[in-house]
Amino acid sequence: MPVDLSRLSEEELVDLHRRVAERLTLIRSARQLHDLARFTVGAVVEFETDDGRRLRGTIARLNRRTATVLTPSGSWRVSPSLLRLVPADAMVDAIVARLRPIGRRA
Repeated sequence: MPVDLSRLSEEELVDLHRRVAERLTLIRSARQLHDLARFTVGAVVEFETDDGRRLRGTIARLNRRTATVLTPSGSWRVSPSLLRLVPADAMVDAIVARLRPIGRRA
């Protein structure tokens, strides 16, 4: 359904622009809601910071467009598209790696 833009008046172009912008906003909102629905408060997630660090934390709050993630380095508001759920096996492995063997007493 191609539209010949050269035949549209300025008023028609402005109206078309408004309608396209509204449609794009609706599509983006639906995508964000879908992305956010994958997570729950208390879920353990990972994300990469702008400087390339990989952080792991717990979702403390689900906001309208972001998730608030608590990490050892502080609180972060992160887009759900940047979050990855941490599998339960990886959480157990991380806990076990931090355990120290208890020495035997004679």
